[in-house]
Amino acid sequence: LEELLEVPTAAVILEPLDATEASTLTCTPYHWTDPDGDPEGAQFEWTVAGAAVSATGATLTGDDFDRGDEVTCTVYPDDGDGPLGQPLTSNPVTILNTPPAIPEVELLPADPYTEDDLVCDVVTPVPDVDPDVVTYTYRWSADGVLQPAQTTDTVPSVSTQLGQEWTCEVQAFDGAEVSAWVSATTVVVPHE
Repeated sequence: LEELLEVPTAAVILEPLDATEASTLTCTPYHWTDPDGDPEGAQFEWTVAGAAVSATGATLTGDDFDRGDEVTCTVYPDDGDGPLGQPLTSNPVTILNTPPAIPEVELLPADPYTEDDLVCDVVTPVPDVDPDVVTYTYRWSADGVLQPAQTTDTVPSVSTQLGQEWTCEVQAFDGAEVSAWVSATTVVVPHE
C-alpha cells in the first residue's frame, strides 16, 4: 500500500485543437503530483486513427497522421523512482484539412492582339500540405461582364474584341476546401 501511495499522478492535454498535417501536436501533462516530491517525468504513447504509432516523445508531427485522423496520446506519469502512475489519455484531436494556398496567376500574352488567344496561367502550382490533388476553377469577365461560356484557362481569339478589358479569376480546390479567388487583367490592343 505504501508503494501505491508513492505513484505520481497528472492530467494531460493534447494541442493544438485545430491541428492540420502541418501541425506539431504536443501532449502536455499538468497538475503533476508526487507524494515523494520527485521531479516530473512521463512516458508517452500515441494512437492515430485507432492504431498505435512508434513515436514515444511528447510531440507528434504530420509525418505520422493524415487529414481526418483522430489522434490521442496516453501519458504514464514517471518520477524515475518506482512504478509508473496510472495511464491518462488525452482529449482526441481530429486532423483538419489545410486549405490550398492562393495561386499566383498572369494573363498571357501581356499585351494581346485581336488574333491572340488569352491564357490564364497559374505561374506556380499551388502546393498542398495534406497532400491533396489541387485543381483550378476559372471564370472570365469582359469589360466587367461575366462570360459563363468561358470556363477553362484559355479564351480563343474569336471571342475577344479590340479594346476589351479581360479579367481572369482563378480559385484552387483541394477536394475539400477552396482558396480565395485571385485575378489578372489585360486589354486587347491593336498592332502598332
